[in-house]
Amino acid sequence: RLKYLEIPGNPGHLIFEVAGKALQEIVLTGLGEAKAAPIYDFLPSFDALPSLLSFSISTKFSRGRTNDPLPPLAHALSHTQDTSVLMYLNIYIDFHDVWKFAITSRDADAVDRYEFWPALDRALTRPPVFSNLVRVNITLNIGGGSQAFATLPDRRLRGLMDMDLLKVQFTEK
Repeated sequence: RLKYLEIPGNPGHLIFEVAGKALQEIVLTGLGEAKAAPIYDFLPSFDALPSLLSFSISTKFSRGRTNDPLPPLAHALSHTQDTSVLMYLNIYIDFHDVWKFAITSRDADAVDRYEFWPALDRALTRPPVFSNLVRVNITLNIGGGSQAFATLPDRRLRGLMDMDLLKVQFTEK
């Protein structure tokens, strides 16, 4: 039985349904790129992954585009009804080359208004669905100007902050 799955690009929901029952760790990489296929058939919910302990996703920031995997992720999490054994959720968002010049207040506002943040917060703080959750790690690779995003967790991910589950890191390549 398959317990670990690492896939570059959009796997679609079929791979999860085929391998889902025994999977304990999923790593999705290379998402959100301009050339990436639209994300239409992500996972309907995490109920199809009853053994999943860790889920990691790495994406380019692609807010508002059809290839943005983060809203479908929040949707899948919010439609999970059974108590999940998920312990670790890791989200890596790369902002490198998203903005042509230095980060402006308008750029920071666009990230702050991104509806993924409150959707993720609401989905993960519903008792008892994700009561086994130990840590949500969010890494933002912003390439400089991290101070523009420093208060994002307090403003947009308040439930996870209050539950002491959230760790947000800023990296610069």
